[in-house]
Amino acid sequence: MRTTSICILLGLLLASCGGGGGGDGDPDRQVAVASEANLDGYLVEDGSGGWRWQPGYARPTTGERFWDGDYEECRQFFTFDLDAIPAGATIDRATLRLYQYDVEGDPYGTLGDVVVDHVFFDEVIRLAYFDGQTLDRNLGTVSTEASLGYRDVIVTSAVRRDLGDGRERSQFRVRFDVPAITVIDGRSDYVCFTDADGAAGDTMRPPMLVVE
Repeated sequence: MRTTSICILLGLLLASCGGGGGGDGDPDRQVAVASEANLDGYLVEDGSGGWRWQPGYARPTTGERFWDGDYEECRQFFTFDLDAIPAGATIDRATLRLYQYDVEGDPYGTLGDVVVDHVFFDEVIRLAYFDGQTLDRNLGTVSTEASLGYRDVIVTSAVRRDLGDGRERSQFRVRFDVPAITVIDGRSDYVCFTDADGAAGDTMRPPMLVVE
């Protein structure tokens, strides 16, 4: 059973027309949808055909990890249930909000920027999802520097497409924008974004999809 935390951040906003009276007009609605814990996580690929899916609570990682004398590339995945969006609603804007809570090494100096892909995958995780199942590659830039905090990226076209195509979820893959990530320097270079599992004990800043 899918579990989704849905929080209405902004209910009905009635525009005031002066004189202190109540305004008329259509309400604007902003819905913030938390990601799904069972589909949050990251894929690890070791460059020689080996791979594994790691759930979000196991230190979710994006970038290059030097592990046991070898290098692994990691990409994070996030899934958002669209049930909270009223049928027939016009999507003005959709924003993916991710909290960068840890940085190891010098990923931005070594690997470049973190970008997001619009993807589609099911609950049986496969290696093909590491770079496949892509609906829109390089949808936007998530982060360009190492300071900790929230990062916002506009994903309006992805949410509109998912709703238009009848998908129940919007799903995203987060990665460094380099074709071959391995940098032979004997160290790890990666970032970590919190996820629905409360990575590093952080349950107060989960990933959110904010839809207006």
